[in-house]
Parts: sequence; structure tokens; C-alpha cells
Amino acid sequence: MTGSPETLWPRYAQLWSADASARAEHMPACLADGVHYTDPNVALDGHEALHGYMAGFQQAMPGCAFHIDQVKAHHDRSLAWWRLRAADGQTLQHGVSSARHDADGRLAEIAGFFPLEAA
Repeated sequence: MTGSPETLWPRYAQLWSADASARAEHMPACLADGVHYTDPNVALDGHEALHGYMAGFQQAMPGCAFHIDQVKAHHDRSLAWWRLRAADGQTLQHGVSSARHDADGRLAEIAGFFPLEAA
């Protein structure tokens, strides 16, 4: 078991701003092997595809990081409310992500919801 959803979501959020080697090292603890990820811009499967998408995010949004504000969970499902912050701490965007967890508690299906323009 990877821990509670309340501890897993912040670890997952950190992957989005981690360097490539740290991201690759920590993805297996947070994400199921065949993780399915969707947001308004993309649908993809697996660690490698999500790793590449996260790298693209870092290039497009240098210095930005996700912060988890709240998590609600039951059974094998969870919701995480988050904010995207610039390097100076300014909130750029708010959103919510939902997930189904695998038997080990890792994120198996993730759906991110956010406005398509900054808040």
C-alpha cells in the first residue's frame, strides 16, 4: 500500500515539477503501471507517456508547481482540489482531479479538470 490518498496526491503533484530522474524514480510508487491520464488537452496511457507530458508542462510553465488543497476519498476513488502556483507563489489556476486507485493504492486512472484559461 502506498499510503493514504491524502499523502499520495501531494507526492503525485510534486512529480509535475520534479526533474526527469526524480520523476522517473518516484512515478512507480505513485502511479499504477498502466496509468490512464486525461485532462482537457490530452488522453494518454503509461508512465513513459505521462513522464513526457509532465516534461512538456515544465517547459511551458517553468518554475510552476501544483499544490494540493484538499483530498476526499472513499473505497478506491479520490478527488483532489489543487492550485497551480508560479515561482513567486501567485496562484495561476485552480482545478480538481479525480482518480481510481489500484489494489496497492496507486493512481490508476486520473482525470484532471481545469479552466482552459488562467483564473
